[in-house]
This record gives sequence, C-alpha cells and structure tokens, in this order.
Amino acid sequence: MEETRNMYFEIERSAQAAALSLKVTYYGAKQLLKLIQFLMRLHQKGVLSDSDFEDFTSFVKLSQGNFTNMGVPLDMRGITDKEKDSLLSTLDSCSLPGLSEEDFQERMNQLGKDFKDFRDNLQGENIDEIDALIQKAKDSPKQGREKILSNLWDSISKLDTVNVKDRIQDLKASLTKLGINFCVFPGVESEERSVVSVAIDKRDIDKFMPFFHTYINNQMTGGQHRMDAIRALTDGKASLAPIHQEILDKFCEILDRNKIDYAIAPDNNLDDGIRHLVIPNDQLTMANTLYNQLRAALVETDKKDYGAFKTTPLESYDKASKMTTDEVITKAQKDSPKIAEAINEYEGPHVATPAEDLINSMGKVPQDAESFACGEFFNNDDFVPLSVYDSLVDNPKDQILSKVQNSSPDLFCCRIPGTWGENEQILAVSPEKVFRDKQTNRYIVFMPKDESPAVLTKDGIKRDIYKNGMDLYNHLWEKNEGAFIPIKPEKLQSILQDVPKAAPVM
Repeated sequence: MEETRNMYFEIERSAQAAALSLKVTYYGAKQLLKLIQFLMRLHQKGVLSDSDFEDFTSFVKLSQGNFTNMGVPLDMRGITDKEKDSLLSTLDSCSLPGLSEEDFQERMNQLGKDFKDFRDNLQGENIDEIDALIQKAKDSPKQGREKILSNLWDSISKLDTVNVKDRIQDLKASLTKLGINFCVFPGVESEERSVVSVAIDKRDIDKFMPFFHTYINNQMTGGQHRMDAIRALTDGKASLAPIHQEILDKFCEILDRNKIDYAIAPDNNLDDGIRHLVIPNDQLTMANTLYNQLRAALVETDKKDYGAFKTTPLESYDKASKMTTDEVITKAQKDSPKIAEAINEYEGPHVATPAEDLINSMGKVPQDAESFACGEFFNNDDFVPLSVYDSLVDNPKDQILSKVQNSSPDLFCCRIPGTWGENEQILAVSPEKVFRDKQTNRYIVFMPKDESPAVLTKDGIKRDIYKNGMDLYNHLWEKNEGAFIPIKPEKLQSILQDVPKAAPVM
C-alpha cells in the first residue's frame, strides 16, 4: 500500500513545507496535515462526500492554514424524534391492562417530569395544553381517562421535532451570512444532541465570537433568568460552576427555592457527565453554602461524594469550547460508527520495526514525532533536522555499529551513510534530540547547528571530522541524498499548491 505517497504524508517534509508557506509553526502544520490525512481517508472510504472534502481544501487555502477549532453545541431547542418517542412510550405504558393506580400515577409523574425537561425549549407549541392534560389524567377517575390519554397522545404527536442535520444547515447559513470563512467537520450526524466541530479562520474570529456568544445565550435557560439577562444584570460578572449531571435537578430545585439566579449552559463535552451552571458572582457564596449542604446530605444518605463546589470565570467557556486537532478526530470517530469503521481499516496494530525493538531494549524510547517537543526543535534555529532510515540504526551485519551501541547505551547511535568497514563513522546523539516518525519508519535527529557532532570511529570519538552540525547536514545532502535524507526546506513545494485531492489507495 502506497498510502504515504498517495496521502502526501512524508510527514517531516510536508509539515516543514507547510510551516514555511503558511507561516505557521511546524507543530501547527503537522496538525493540519494530520487533519488532511484523516479527512482524505474518510473521502476514500466514501464517508465524506466530494463536496465536503472540496469545502475543506478550499477552506485551508483561504485560511492559509491558520484556523481555530471550536466545539459549538448545536441549538437543539425543541424535542428530537427520539425524545418524542420516549414520551409516547411512557404514555403508552399508562394504558397497559391491569396497571395499578399506584403504577399509573408513578408513570404519569415520570411523563410530567420528562416533558418538563423539554418544555422550556419548546417555542410556539401546545405545551400548556399538554401540561393541563397530564394533570387532568392524574386527577380523573380510571373510567374517564381513555379520552384524556387519547387527546394527550395527539398533542404530543403534533410536537414539531428538531434534528441535527437541519441545525447544522442553520448554523452554516448564519456563519455564511456573516461572511465568516469556516468549515464544519463531519461526525455528528448520528447524534440527537451534539457538539459540532467548526474550524474558524483566525482572521474572522472577531466576527465569530459575538455570534458564538449570542448562539449560546439563546440556548441557556434555567432559574429565574435566561443567560442573556444574567449577563445584562451582572455586566458579565458571572461564573461557571461544574455540577455532576446526577445531582443537577436536585441542586437547581434548591437554587429555585432560595431565589438564586442561574442558567444552565449547553454542554460542550457530552461524555464527562458534568453540566455547568452560570451564577452571578455576588450570589456565589450562598450557592456554595447550599451546594455544600446538599453534598453533605448525599454523602450521608447515598455514600457518594460529588466533589467540592468550584467556579471559573465565564470567559473560560470560550476556552473550553476550543478543540485540538486530536480532539476533533477523536470526537468524529466517537460520534459516528461509520467514521470509526473507516479509520480503523487503516489503523491496524502497530508492529515495531527491528530498529524500534533495538532502541526500546536499550531503554531509550524516542518521543513520537507528533509530540510538541519535536515541533519545538523544528522552531529552534539552533538545530538542523536529519531524517534517519531504520537500516542506519539496526543492521545485523554492521558489527562496528552494534559494538558502539552496546558500549554507549545512553546514546542514540546510527551509521553515517557512505562510510563502512575500516572507515565507518557512527553519529552519536543524546536521545532527547531523537524522535520517531511512524508515518515514514524513520527517526528525526536534531543536530546543534554550531557544535561539532560526536562521531565515533574505530579509534574513538572524533569531533574534527565535521566542523559543526550544519557542515554534516550539507555534506549528507550533497553526497548521500538517496540514503540519508536531511530535511531541506527550500527544496519542498508549498502546501498551498499541494493540498491533496483524494486518490485511490493502491
């Protein structure tokens, strides 16, 4: 499989080219290329349409690779098909033959509670009628309930539902109208309520954030005020308090009784079991006291401790909504079984190469080339990067290399190509300057530009063979380009010209 070539993923070369042409850091360019590879795989497996992939490549070119990933909770105010079916299922169970009066009342109470969770987000619907019918059914004698339950079924059935795809289109239309350069990533189509990953051109971030705040404010409800009212009343002086989902209803009831203002923020992390309340700063002390009372009671009765009451400034919601490239990719695979299946076909179990086994056995496991530390070295003008083939690190026939490696277990040692036998030269480098690039089965070695490299020969360490790291860099480039590939940034093409079109996997 020539996936590396087809997918423009000779990582260290492409990332350096991207960093130069897009004026982003090496680390940022590498994350961009990782995202390109991920979306290309989805395209090749038919999960991502041609138009969606072209939207992304166009976005990359227009943004020049400088964008911010945001997790935007979709405006799902209303009721989904799944939630409506749940209400109707509960209502249907109230008509089961032989159901006791106690069970009937319990199920109607559950129906009322479930509907209450949705009613604040229903606009222009017959919500008052549904509430009234639920109460009427509970108060009516058994013989007179059939007609009431039938009317209740009709009223719930008529509720308009919302769905993810329509809300994504609404979000896209709003951002387009504002003239914002953006790209919505795939992965949320299977979710009833979800967070959509959106890349925003950094040049448009000042236009996006006011929209984002309004979009979020419109979804925040709870307590005696909506979120926009709390912002206005407090001049933005409010804080986020994370509350475990299991005790959210109980705590909100306590806040209601004690006239504490709050709003429930839409969830921008669907998997952590935590919701965030927004509370005015001047009411935090009382809210803290009430929470501690609830916490102590639950520890005593349920033997469960939900943790201390902690708050962060409201601005931290914006920071929490930002997503790394890895988070975008992980979220997409978690949200969509189709995406996970497509990616898993590429990602088999990693089999260590002989060189990796050798290095690992010596206790010098190199960091991954995807790490931030590798990007830091690339951004450091005091170092030059070299790319080392496995065969230069592990060769059973090379007795000199093996001897040096065994006698210097604290160093990363590799043969310098073009040298062999009596004239063999071994380059020795501190392990912290070596990174493993699994995409190309090579090591990236960073040489101090102005220091003489440590070269081991049969006569011991020599520091006068090459004047400095740059001298070795240039020597290897000129003499041994085919075997030992130093990274020559000026030789590489611009990613703006080479953002890949999906090619079939060979």
